[in-house]
This record gives sequence, C-alpha cells and structure tokens, in this order.
Amino acid sequence: MCTNRSGLSRGKAVLGVLTAGVAIALWAGQGLAAEVRVDASQNLQVGSSFSLDFGQVGGVASALITDTNLSVAVDPELGSARFVDYSQNIEPLILPGGFSTGAITVEIVEGSSVGTFDPITKVFTTTETYAIHFTGDLSAFGLTSPVLLDGSSTGTVSIATEIEGALDINWVGESELSNPLDPSQPIEFTYACEVHTAFAPEPEQMLEIALIPFVTTVDMPVWLQNNLLINLDRASNFVDSGRDRQAIRTLNSFIDRVDSQSRRRIPAEDAAAMINTAEGTIYLLQTR
Repeated sequence: MCTNRSGLSRGKAVLGVLTAGVAIALWAGQGLAAEVRVDASQNLQVGSSFSLDFGQVGGVASALITDTNLSVAVDPELGSARFVDYSQNIEPLILPGGFSTGAITVEIVEGSSVGTFDPITKVFTTTETYAIHFTGDLSAFGLTSPVLLDGSSTGTVSIATEIEGALDINWVGESELSNPLDPSQPIEFTYACEVHTAFAPEPEQMLEIALIPFVTTVDMPVWLQNNLLINLDRASNFVDSGRDRQAIRTLNSFIDRVDSQSRRRIPAEDAAAMINTAEGTIYLLQTR
C-alpha cells in the first residue's frame, strides 16, 4: 500500500505554549496544505457490517461487509480530513415486505467528503454523500440503483508499529423509503456502517501522523521541544523530496538528541516511545 503527500515542501514556524503544564507545539505551514494519504483494505480478522434500522415498521436488517478499499487524506497541521476513494461490497439486505436489495456496492461521491482531523487523538470526522448500488428489484419502493445518501463518518487512524496500521470507521445517516402499502406514510430509517481496515505504514505517515504530533504532547522544555520539531520537519521535507539518506541522518540526529535528554528533560517512557517510532521510520526508509 502506498501513500501520497500533496503540496509544496514547507518550512514550519514552531511556537511553544504551555497548557496545563504540558508543552503543546503548534506548527504553522506556509504555502499549500500538505496531506498525508492512507490507503487501507478491509481487515478480514475483524467483522465489519452494514445495517438499516426501520424501527417498528421492519426492525433492523444487517449484512456482512465482504470487501472494502479506501483512501483517507489527512492534514495534521490544518486539522482537515477527507475520503479520496471508497469502495465497499456488502451482502444482500432484506427490506420490509421481504424485498432483497441483492448485492450492494457503496462508493463515496467524488469531491463530496470534507471534515476535520485531530492529530493528537488521531480521530477524524467527515461528512459525505454515498452512492449505494444494488442488484435487486426495489421498484416497489420507487428506488433505482444507485441511491444517494448523505451521512457522516467518524474514524481513527492508528499506527501500532512500522508494519501495522489500522483505520476503523463508523458512518451513519438517515433517510426514508416510499411505502408501497401506504404512499402517504414514507418508511423512515437510519443506517450505520462499521468497518475495520488495515494498512502498512509509510515513512510519511510515521512522521506526520505518529511521531510529530506525539512530540507536541510530551512534557519537556519548550526550547527543546521546538528544536526536536524543527529536526523532524527537516526529516519530513527530505522524505517529501525523495532524499531518504538525508532523512535517515536527520532522524538519527533526532534519536541522539532525545536519548541524551532522556530522564533529564524528557520522561524516560516518552523518550523511548519517540526513539522507537523514529527507528521504525528509519527502517521503512531503508527497506522501501
């Protein structure tokens, strides 16, 4: 799986502020926004499902999601997120009256997804329009494929190690169907999708999603935090421009600096976490 980072390479001015005794570094970009793209596929080890809730009219209809491929672009600096691509296959659902949807395919309408991203919690929230394709005959409800549904998504990007990433998403919404038995009383329903996907992290993701935001949360002197962030910004720019050797040297310098300050100005546990993530990034740069 690959990542794409769009935008111009930028110098970042880093400002340190103290909040509740923890130094939070804010890095402001110049030029175009730089997105980090995460391409993920369904994690078949964890169940994913899609459901429609018709309330008292027909109860809940659920089906397994058999395949998902998606791309999410996040900008940790601007705090933005959006789906770039989304393709999903779902087993048939049974609607009120016993009508089958047939096989279902879900896509996100291109350009409809916008949202926010919290680089500290790794949570993104978006709104978008879904195109629901189905093979069954739902003309009794006045439906032809595809049906467009508006909804909202909440997801979390997790990077456990340099070889293991996860993207877990829930998207929900509500709509209504024409009632074939009483056209004056449409059938209202809500829908929900729970999907679990996995991805192999890339160096850009390790830096921009995992390491840099973590450094901004560590309790250390502001001057030291700024110094480390400038170092990581330089490494990120090297990665962006394909200069992996320079990025590795810069990350090794970061590791040496963190190690020298461990237990002195940086809590030992936090220092170890930063060093492990930097070493994981170096591993990815050396093996790609």
